Amino acid sequence: MPLPSRILSSLVLLLVLALSLSCNPNPQPEALTPIPTLAPATTLTLVTELQEPPTAGGEAAPTAGDEASPSPAPASGDPASGAEVFSANCAACHGENAQGGVGPTLVSAEMAAKNDDHYRQTLLNGVQGTAMPAWGGRLSAQEIEDVIAFMRSLQ
Repeated sequence: MPLPSRILSSLVLLLVLALSLSCNPNPQPEALTPIPTLAPATTLTLVTELQEPPTAGGEAAPTAGDEASPSPAPASGDPASGAEVFSANCAACHGENAQGGVGPTLVSAEMAAKNDDHYRQTLLNGVQGTAMPAWGGRLSAQEIEDVIAFMRSLQ
C-alpha cells in the first residue's frame, strides 16, 4: 500500500472513531450531585440532658423528647483571656487587632452594632459558604465568651 493511501486510510479511520465517540457522550447522572465542602450541613445540638445538670429545686430535668435549647452562656467574659484565645485561633484570619486580613474586620461600626448572641452563634457554628469555621467543638463556652469580651474591648 503506497504512503498516501495509508495516510488517507488513517485519517478516515480517525474520523470514524471521532464521530462514533461524539455520538455517545459520557452519560451524566439524572440529578446533580452536591460538591463536598468542609462546612457541616447541619448544626449538631447535644441532647438537653447533657447540656444542663438536673436542677436542685426538685424540678424534673427535661427529657430527650423536649425541644433542645442552647445552654446558657457564662455570665461574662474576660478580655485579657479572650486576647490570648483570639491571638492563638482568630488572628491568622482577622488580624492581630481584629482589623481584618483574610477574614473581615471585627471592629467596624457595623460589627459593633451586632449583639453578643450573633457573635456567640457565629463562633459556635461558623458561617456556611465562607472560610469561617465552627469553633464550638474546639473552644469552651468560657473561651468563646472571653473572645467576645476581647472583641467588645476593641470596639
